[in-house]
Amino acid sequence: MILFISDNLLASNSDGGKFLEINGVQVFVMDQSYVSDYNKFFKELKEQGINTVFFRVFHNRGDRPHLGLDIKCDSGVYFKTKELCTVADILGDIVKSAHKNDISLYAWMATRSITELKERDRSLSFSPDGGTVEGYGANIFKKDIRDSLIKTFKDLAKYNIDGILVQDDFIIKYNEGADKYTLDLFKADTGFSPTPSIFFNKIKEYNGKKVFSGYNDVFYIWSLWKNEYLINLLRDIKVTIRKVNKDIKLAVNIYYETPISREKGLAWYSQTVQGLLSVPVDYVAVMGYIDQISNELEMSYEDSVDYILDIAKTSIDQIPFSNRVIMKLQVKPFRKGIDNIDNKYNIEICKILKNSYNGSIVLLPINNPTDVIQSCFETN
Repeated sequence: MILFISDNLLASNSDGGKFLEINGVQVFVMDQSYVSDYNKFFKELKEQGINTVFFRVFHNRGDRPHLGLDIKCDSGVYFKTKELCTVADILGDIVKSAHKNDISLYAWMATRSITELKERDRSLSFSPDGGTVEGYGANIFKKDIRDSLIKTFKDLAKYNIDGILVQDDFIIKYNEGADKYTLDLFKADTGFSPTPSIFFNKIKEYNGKKVFSGYNDVFYIWSLWKNEYLINLLRDIKVTIRKVNKDIKLAVNIYYETPISREKGLAWYSQTVQGLLSVPVDYVAVMGYIDQISNELEMSYEDSVDYILDIAKTSIDQIPFSNRVIMKLQVKPFRKGIDNIDNKYNIEICKILKNSYNGSIVLLPINNPTDVIQSCFETN
């Protein structure tokens, strides 16, 4: 058995940077058995072929704290910043332990779902029942929210991290952006007077709820406009963190629909691969979660394996240098009523990704090194 340690397999980008082929894990809640020995945690990961760890550095209300820590506030971050509450300042020691074991450490950071920012200024969404309802997250069209996010990422970059992974909350949903301030911006930029009737042409029942359906042409103008705001903010974040650390990498989570259907990614999330490449981001992290895909698309796990491999191939075809495509594979279910995911499916995906596609792989959720599927990081 040969462990596939690929630190020396690098691709160069146009501005001289390097893209490491990532054999990684994403840590949701670091197991409390390592509370007095971070080094042991990373040492055990390294022994299983891991070269990169994506570590959660945000804490929203209701989240479980890392290591069973007694946190200082019910929401915030695990690093020092004046913008948000520091629930526990552990990131510095986490980074040191990772680097001691020759592991790159990416800070996995939220944006629009941050509790404090949502409570400060939350977006609004059009409701099929008329009027508006609370939107998905913080209103990034407001300057103070944008500025606070940029300053938070700047403070995060001051730590000796290798990169930042932007959470999957960096989206704007299909009916979001319905507050007067945002609608006035849209009208000023495009000339359209925004109302639900110019975006949607019908309302239907879905899972017992009314939803908008049938997108008009102006809807896609609205979606592209929202996508542009996201991309401009992401570009500002990248410029800011690179001023602090010129070598820091930027990765962004994308939904599995985005690379295989530009129309769906744009409509549902205001998200496009092309937009992210224009920033440009260093890595695109595709959420190829087998249980989620199986459940949402009513597929067997066997068919979901083929679907995830199609997503990987389509992503690699669109993104220069296959190493930049991180396929994120789900080793434990998120939904209730499902106890586990048979490792054989992810092992099959890993084998084909490594031997045929040469993409990067991240397993999640990994809270203890014993959760790692070691054969995902082996090669023939």
